[in-house]
Amino acid sequence: MDAKEIGAILRKLREEKKETKRHVAKTTGCSYASICAYEYGNRIPCDEVKVKLASHFGTTVEKIFFANQ
Repeated sequence: MDAKEIGAILRKLREEKKETKRHVAKTTGCSYASICAYEYGNRIPCDEVKVKLASHFGTTVEKIFFANQ
């Protein structure tokens, strides 16, 4: 999966929970700028952050970051 596809998935998961980017940043320990970069498809998170995001959204790393592979 490319960064844009991952960003779209992350944005969809966040919007489904009706959360702000700031809330996701605060609860995962990431910066707001990083969450924005992930959602816009400018960056892909490191493995540690992938685990935090998957846990936050109640899903698996595989479903977010490797779904189409």
